[in-house]
Order: sequence, then structure tokens, then C-alpha cells
Amino acid sequence: MAHSVAVTDSALAGASAVTVDARARKAQKVARISAAGVVIVFTAVAFTLHGKTDSGRSEFHIEDQIAMVLLGLVAAAGILMFTRPRIIADRDGVRVRNLLAWKYFSWDMIAAVRFDRGSPWVALDLHDDDVISVMAVQAADKEYAVETVRTLRRLLAASEQRRGEPAGDSSSGASGVVGGVGDIPVRDSALRDIDAEHDMGAGNSAAGGITAPRNGAAAGGARA
Repeated sequence: MAHSVAVTDSALAGASAVTVDARARKAQKVARISAAGVVIVFTAVAFTLHGKTDSGRSEFHIEDQIAMVLLGLVAAAGILMFTRPRIIADRDGVRVRNLLAWKYFSWDMIAAVRFDRGSPWVALDLHDDDVISVMAVQAADKEYAVETVRTLRRLLAASEQRRGEPAGDSSSGASGVVGGVGDIPVRDSALRDIDAEHDMGAGNSAAGGITAPRNGAAAGGARA
């Protein structure tokens, strides 16, 4: 699916059917609109390149107009690179593409899925202390980002259980414990901030809304 989180949660116990296929929705819209605007502007400028230059010592030619249009297309292509970020995850592991190549990580390589306060996107903490940015899951997408993070954490917890590790133990390095989602600890203040903003706008009557449990509200919540 091109622009959505595809979640199939028929059996959470095994989490074998839970999958994620996500892109940055708002970033894609902004990039596409900006790219189109750049092409329009450069094309309009190209049509003004005719006759003599300001100095009067040379003239614009058709080649100059073509070059200006091509320059606009190159700039638009660079902007459209920001539509490439994507994350695909299933029970076996995670594939992440930011601007260029794909990278694959099995779940046993991942220690935590982090969403820190003020961070523009999600990060994966690896057991070797490396940190992988996931530009496909951005704070600007609010509830969409929250749903994606929670599904990723369910997959991580299921992998830990299959390996015989207590769910959530491998995330102990993340900071900012704020509660829990089922058996998966919600350790990031950014998730709570997004949910709080959603609650203020939608109120308690929003059916099906995705809200992060507050401190002590979830039985499985971890505390720092």
C-alpha cells in the first residue's frame, strides 16, 4: 500500500500476521506540491528569456529556455527524493529506506523503537549501539505515526517472546517512560504529546481514536 500503514492483527499472541508498510504522508504531499511549483516557476522564467539581455550585448536563445526548464526539472527531482522514505516490517524483520538505499534489520538486531520528544521521526536503537533514523514515520503525521510505532513495538515484543526474552526488556535503554501499550512499554514522550493533542481536539467521544495510556493506566506499562 503506497501511503498507509497496513495492519493485520488477527492473532496478537503470535503476531505472525502483523505487518507495517508506511511512508511519511505529509512530507510526501509537501514534496510533490513543492516540486510541481518549482517546475512551473522555472518554466515561466524560461518563457521570459527572449530578446536581448539587460546589457544589450547578447541575446537569449531557445537553448537558454530549454536549459532553464531542465534546471527546474533537476531541482524538482531533488525535492521528490523526500517522497522515498519507507518502512516495511513483518515478523522476520524491518526494511528501512530513507533517501537512498534499503537497509534490512532482523528483530534480534533491534533493541528499541524510539520516538523522542522533539524528534522529527522515529529511530531504531540497535544492540550494537547504532541508531537508525526512520524518516518514513514522522511526528507531523500524528495518529498515523503513533499507530505505526505501536505496531512496530508489537512486532519487536513478539520477536523477543519467540526468543525467550521478556517483552520490553531489550528497550530498557530508551528514556522517558510514560506508560504502556499492552505488554509493550511506551517509553517516548513524543507519543504522549501527540495523543494529548489528539485528545484536546477530539474529546473523549472520539470512537476508535488512538491514544497512549497515561502513567499507571496500563497494567503492562514500564517505568524508568
